Amino acid sequence: MATTRRAGLPRAGLRTAENGRVSFGRAGVWAVAAACGACSAGGGGDDMGGRNSGSTGSSSSSSSSSSGGIDLSGSSSGGGGIQPGTSCGDGILRGVIRDFHNTFPDMEPAHSGKSDNADDLGIVQPMLGADLKPVYAGPATGTVTTTGPENFDKWYRDDPVNLPLDLDLQFEDPDGDGVFTYDNQAFFPIDGQGFGNEPPDPSHNYHFTFELHTLFEYEGRGEEFKFVGDDDVFVFINGKLEVNLGGVHGPREGSIALDTLGLTPGESYQLDFFFAERHVTASHFRIDTTIKFVDCGITVE
Repeated sequence: MATTRRAGLPRAGLRTAENGRVSFGRAGVWAVAAACGACSAGGGGDDMGGRNSGSTGSSSSSSSSSSGGIDLSGSSSGGGGIQPGTSCGDGILRGVIRDFHNTFPDMEPAHSGKSDNADDLGIVQPMLGADLKPVYAGPATGTVTTTGPENFDKWYRDDPVNLPLDLDLQFEDPDGDGVFTYDNQAFFPIDGQGFGNEPPDPSHNYHFTFELHTLFEYEGRGEEFKFVGDDDVFVFINGKLEVNLGGVHGPREGSIALDTLGLTPGESYQLDFFFAERHVTASHFRIDTTIKFVDCGITVE
């Protein structure tokens, strides 16, 4: 069974733990200042689970929007991350980065006889695993950019080959139009951390994965979720793969129109996001969304 912990208050109701699946419940949207009264510490300290923690994005406060979507009018954390006893109502979602050495077979995959410049849409199965992790879809010999299930299973799980660190993403609505954005066109959040910056380009720490798990309330008002970046990205909604940008490549775009998914307005659903940076030269990461998140993130170890 997966080990889980939330950056938020204990709650119950919406989803029951079965076969390792985490239990979700009501948390309050980002607009509610008390939504995550037990949120874990950010700003470079240690969180509830003992990981090193930091935040990315602007530290300036964002104006609230009256046009629907996520309202970031909650109180600021004031310390660059989620603070103990305060709110995640300031537009922060927390996830986990895992740093890898450049010698890990799926990093710089050309070293393992795989491609380091190819789309690779056959890496994961269309349904999320019972432990809230992607399930490898390729053969034992691997796909065009991956080396097989044994190594892939380490991408999003704590393992001696990686170092996990908590990471906060700060979403903002600069135009006040209800579209909330995290945009980082030089996405190197762990430079000088973890295993450190390694060749072939020691100017940055390139070799890491990132995962984020949260809950949203579907309102049926045309909500969308869009990602633009590189390398691999897999986005699951309600356990189903809706964005597949697998592979080692330049920036790719994937988007979801929630009204096409058969969701029920007023119900809450799970969103699971997985990212990997596996090759040097650049790292781009942008999310734009009008989804109303009601959970500031859980960690699935």
